[in-house]
Amino acid sequence: MAELIVPPGTNEAVEELKNQLLERARMKSSEASLTTIDFESAKKYQESRPSLKSLKTHLQYVKCCSLEWEREDHRVTKELLHATWIFAEKSQLLVVERKVHSKADRYRLLVPFRAFLGSRFNVSTDTLAIHVQRLPEVQIQVMAAADNAQGTWKSTQDFLLSSVERGILPLTIKFRPEKTNLVEMQEQFRQQPSLSKSLNVGIRPDMQYTLETQVFEELQDRRPIVIDPTLVRAAQLADIHLLNEAKERGNDLKFLVQMYFGLEEGFNKLLRSRVLSAKSSSAE
Repeated sequence: MAELIVPPGTNEAVEELKNQLLERARMKSSEASLTTIDFESAKKYQESRPSLKSLKTHLQYVKCCSLEWEREDHRVTKELLHATWIFAEKSQLLVVERKVHSKADRYRLLVPFRAFLGSRFNVSTDTLAIHVQRLPEVQIQVMAAADNAQGTWKSTQDFLLSSVERGILPLTIKFRPEKTNLVEMQEQFRQQPSLSKSLNVGIRPDMQYTLETQVFEELQDRRPIVIDPTLVRAAQLADIHLLNEAKERGNDLKFLVQMYFGLEEGFNKLLRSRVLSAKSSSAE
């Protein structure tokens, strides 16, 4: 059994957490935005979503810390150096691929969009500067020439991505202007929430960004009941309380949805603070 991150609490602790969750839910309920979904609104939502699933751009140059790839042959059929921007919701990812010639090993740099902290296009130099958070998913992979038939990628050369400061990697991409429409690229960035956010933040020379803590990154794929069973129990009791209150209000579904909006946000904030507090205490 996995080790509990937050030690189990008493019944009194559960009751106190339940009251905190309900209080947060009531405070945030007014901020919940409710939309009635019908055929027309669903159709408009579908039409407003970005239709492009991916975009490939040919590159001249890529630099990220000690990693440095530059095109030597201008013929794109002879030398591979391009970036594929995958916009699909379940796998939003930048993949930069490099292969010098047909019989060479193939390399790629993987950067999930959520690792983008800030970015800036420079149309005059055909470049895009990105500050990237060094998450575990940011990787360099290689496919040996002998493995091309199997398509096997292996992580390699992570030392090239040694962080400069605060776990932030400066990434510079230079496009081939005759092969890439930078205006289209910027438009695609604006349509993707995480990429648009990084453009709005821009590049900060002092690298002062809000980072996800490494400890919380490691917990994202684990179930809350394993991390903090006391808080989970409190959330269950808060849920039952809200269901009963909704019944007393004549099965008020609108009330319930608004309260759940605040309940979820309160739960996530409490989970984060309790995990970090427990980690800090165990380290002392």
